[in-house]
Amino acid sequence: MLTVQIVLDKLDLGTDKIFDYAVAPCDSDKAKVGVRVVVPFGRGNRGRNGIIVGVTDKQSDIPLKTVQQFSDDELLLSDELGKLAEYISDKYFCSRYDAIKTMLHVATRIKCEEYCYAVKGVQVPSELEKCYDYLLKENPVSLDDLRKHFSSDVTKLEMCGAMKIEYVCGTNCNDAFVKAVSLCVSYDEAQQYLMSLGASIKGKHEKVIDILTGIEKVPFNELCYLAGVSRSVIDTLEKRGIVSVYEIEVYRDPYKNKKYTAQKEEIVLNHSQKSVFDGLKELYDDKNAECALLYGVTGSGKTLVYIKLIEYALSKGGNVILLVPEISLTPQLTDRMTAYFGEYVAVLHSGMSMGERYDQWKRAKKGLAKIVLGTRSAVFAPFDETSLIIMDEEHEGTYKSDMTPRYHARDIAKFRTAYNKGLLVLSSATPSVESYSAAKSGRYKLFELPDRFGNAKLPQVIVSDMTKSLKGGNSSLFGEELKAAITDTLSKGEQIILFHNRRGYNTFIGCGDCGTVITCPNCSISMTYHNANKLLMCHYCGHTREIEHECATCGGNNIRYLGAGTQKIDEEIKKLFPGARTVRMDLDTTNYKMAHEKILGDFAKGEYDILIGTQMVTKGLDMENVTLVGVLNADMMLFSDDFRCSEHAFSMLTQVVGRAGRAQKNGKAIIQTYNPENRIISLAATQDYKSFYQSEIDFRKMMTYPPYCDICQFVITGTDAEITSKGAKTFCKMLQKSFVDNGVKNVILYPSLPSALLKISGKYRYRILLKCKNTLQLRKIIREEVVNFKKENSSVTLVCDMDPQMII
Repeated sequence: MLTVQIVLDKLDLGTDKIFDYAVAPCDSDKAKVGVRVVVPFGRGNRGRNGIIVGVTDKQSDIPLKTVQQFSDDELLLSDELGKLAEYISDKYFCSRYDAIKTMLHVATRIKCEEYCYAVKGVQVPSELEKCYDYLLKENPVSLDDLRKHFSSDVTKLEMCGAMKIEYVCGTNCNDAFVKAVSLCVSYDEAQQYLMSLGASIKGKHEKVIDILTGIEKVPFNELCYLAGVSRSVIDTLEKRGIVSVYEIEVYRDPYKNKKYTAQKEEIVLNHSQKSVFDGLKELYDDKNAECALLYGVTGSGKTLVYIKLIEYALSKGGNVILLVPEISLTPQLTDRMTAYFGEYVAVLHSGMSMGERYDQWKRAKKGLAKIVLGTRSAVFAPFDETSLIIMDEEHEGTYKSDMTPRYHARDIAKFRTAYNKGLLVLSSATPSVESYSAAKSGRYKLFELPDRFGNAKLPQVIVSDMTKSLKGGNSSLFGEELKAAITDTLSKGEQIILFHNRRGYNTFIGCGDCGTVITCPNCSISMTYHNANKLLMCHYCGHTREIEHECATCGGNNIRYLGAGTQKIDEEIKKLFPGARTVRMDLDTTNYKMAHEKILGDFAKGEYDILIGTQMVTKGLDMENVTLVGVLNADMMLFSDDFRCSEHAFSMLTQVVGRAGRAQKNGKAIIQTYNPENRIISLAATQDYKSFYQSEIDFRKMMTYPPYCDICQFVITGTDAEITSKGAKTFCKMLQKSFVDNGVKNVILYPSLPSALLKISGKYRYRILLKCKNTLQLRKIIREEVVNFKKENSSVTLVCDMDPQMII
């Protein structure tokens, strides 16, 4: 009997290890690394999902349990992804199976249910008769349901041989099939058959045969439509042995009937683009794992370089992953990539249905697609070999997962290109400080596009001092300069993007008498008023409530609606510019399928004059008729206790300003602020990334922040504030002692503190920060202390986040 090594689902860090199981001789040909199985686990031998990570014919010295079921007919986990799972488990403090689940498409995940079947004719003890009779009557019964009725008798019934348990496993999504029709006789035989028919029916049968002649197969419904016949005609042909009808698998594609606007035109690179392309091509051919940073100003034509590089990779037989940080960026890129590469492109993002994503995933796995375009999780595209990965807008924080495992797509991309000796291209107009530092030090190869493509110029940027508008009696959201610019732009028939990073109508509501602000009962945050449904909503936990017109604290009725979100801005625009056609793009308007495609597509076609949005509209959009960008309140981005605050503000302002004037028309951007002398706003207005980088890297070096250290953030949560606080302090002391005992130096451990938002979804949060060097020894110590802490502190939850994008 073969022995297989298996990693199992639903294990924590303390119990996560490899388990040995025996394979029945009849299943030995199924036992392969990368195949999922169901095995008995624990004292009750309950079915547990697992995946094979090793196979040996060496016999075990102890009796082994036997694999109960093999869930896959083909390998889902390649050697590369198996090693990647080990890397993720080690670096991001998760179980190996959690790492594997993250890599596999959600539609492929196995759901197993255990069903109990009565073995008839068995004499059971009197105390088990009631349970046995129930099982005989309802046969079969799910194990969970049987335990609800007879919790203590189920195991006994199995032990006395009166019941057996079988596992029924299925995936979250099924394959899609349609009927197809093929001609199954020769042309001469078909003609002979037609000659035998009467004139009344010959014409219809002849049309069907003519369509099928020389074609391998035609979908059933399509054939009926093309031939203009009913289903009964094809049924008759099948009965007479002229055609065969069978099922074929089809791939669900949300873009199948989409009319693409991009045209495949010959790409002529300018001198700077040609230099960058030649350099990247040389790195690609080098076949040593390489990482390059492409820094190019907004509108410099980075996408054209991508297309040329992808063309080259495909000509060499390579597979390509193109990553974007948000769903809102996929429509335009899909449009352009499909124009050049057609059916070689597969798209993966959460805005598609599960079936559509599953089919796109299968196309990549089967080699039908050579390019996978998508958001963060597309980095796990199931290619056997990945020769090129491009990360567009690589600075974006959305590339970091906020769920276990808390991986960064950049790290996964580095691993995959290193494994395949491929090329990773990081690209941005505002690279992350860490990436640009790596490029300056020589760890990455640096390429630059300093000018806009063609004759396009960087937009004129005006910093509008809102204190002057306020002194002049204008307390509205729109200063005089922005209102005048909107009027001028609309008169020319050109388009406008307005950026405001708050959704809803009013950002908070309070009492004008006592100052009480209405907050969420589950979270330490004010509730936002939404005018569309006349409700207060919490944007963290989703709690809603109606507005009370009396203050719960003082009983006064002086309720004030304060702050502004995108809903209010939309309303104000319609009052100020009644003829303007506006569309909003925020979480409230993009919560239905393919919403991003529809909004951006309609805006690109000129059906709207003004696009109002949150950070969704700040990056990647290339609309040639957009000549004005307005930032309504830049100040809300400037002040935070997170060390990346300045970087986030600079990137967002620079990116949104860069949406204006990307073609032949000159662009203008207006940044409204009450702090016009602010350094970040000034640098963003001039799009001076290098000066920003220098000031930021000096600050990071002085304060020991990345890239001069790694940061591990420990977050302790619980429903009781005091217990959670004590738990955080206990874990901090455990870490401190372990570092001393193991001789760990050059670490800075900060004491536990309440998070800026102390309570989210009814749970209190405390954090501990560790500045360190991310080494194998350090991760081993942290893992051990996490396991020890969880054994003694079951009432709180501890999460480790290595290199977090935000200090909570």
